[in-house]
Parts: sequence; C-alpha cells; structure tokens
Amino acid sequence: MRLTGVAAAWCLRGSCCFLGMLVLTGCISRTLDIGYDGSRTGPGALASLPSRRVIVPAVTDKRVAADGTRVHEKVFSARPVPDVVRDAVILEVKGNGHTAVNESGDWVFAVDVEKLWVDTVAGFWTAQFVGVASIRLTVRDGKTGRVLANRTYHGVQRETVDNVFVSVQRALSGALGRVAREIGTDETLARTLKDAAE
Repeated sequence: MRLTGVAAAWCLRGSCCFLGMLVLTGCISRTLDIGYDGSRTGPGALASLPSRRVIVPAVTDKRVAADGTRVHEKVFSARPVPDVVRDAVILEVKGNGHTAVNESGDWVFAVDVEKLWVDTVAGFWTAQFVGVASIRLTVRDGKTGRVLANRTYHGVQRETVDNVFVSVQRALSGALGRVAREIGTDETLARTLKDAAE
C-alpha cells in the first residue's frame, strides 16, 4: 500500500518524535556543541552607559547534580557549562560597548549558573525540545568590591523536533542566548549601575 504525501509526512514526523523521546529517556546519548553565537547581541539598555572595563570571572556551577557538562540525563555539552555561560556573558558585554578584561576592571560581573537543561513536551505525533537556562548575576565595584546589583535571569527556547540532535542543540543554545540578552536589555540593571556611578 502506498502512502499519500500527507500520510508519509505524518509517519516521518512520528519517527522524529519517537527518536526525540529516545534521546531524553536515556536510550541514546550524545555530546553537543552548545553555545551562544552572539546573533541576538546588539545595543540594549546596558549600552546607554559610558563604556566600562568589565571582569567576568569563572562562572560558578550551581545546577542540581552538576557535573560540568551534563545538560540532560544522556545529553552532554562538548565544553564545561560554566565556560559556555561565561563566553555568552562576555559576548553580551562586548555587544553593548563595554570591554571585557581579566584585571583592573570598573565592574565585576560574577555569574552563577543555576540551570541549563533540556526537557521534552510530547504530543501524539509531535514533540518539542524545551531548553531552559537560569543565571544569577552579582555586579560589584571593581575597585571597592561593593555589591552594586543582584539580578536573576531566565531564558526558554522551544524547538520542534526535526533533526533530533540539531533541535536539542538549538533549544539549549537559544535558551542561553535569551539569558545573555536579558543582561544587555535589563533597564533596571542599567539604571542601578548609572545611579551607583553618580
């Protein structure tokens, strides 16, 4: 019996959904290149401030059962999650007209990563991968060490299952990109840092 084009498409979609469930139920494991490519970066609220030298120290991994690279039971990041998150924050800092430095900074952006994970939402014939990222940012004066701001950011990216591993990668990288972008567009943060400088 030959399948019509519509029926074949639904069968293919069902197969993708099945493979997606295999990934996230532990039958298949894969290491993926997770990271923010800077495509969302651009001048935001943080760019309204005079250019500053910003130190972004090593990110602290505070995820539950964190082991450095795990982003699901059977999905791993090719690089340690704290390094991936730090790179994303640095990209956003630079994209808003500031300079990332290793010492003698005006501000210190200390970051704790609290979540970088992927889940699945399954329907009868479809499935979505949902990437979720959460970070906590503490901004300190680079000279005095005084805390200037404490902020928490969350990012979610949903991807319909197409190419399974590509969809997982996009969901995680997209969530990370949204979190980084929240820093650059946070008007409360920008206003707090402006007030501290006056």
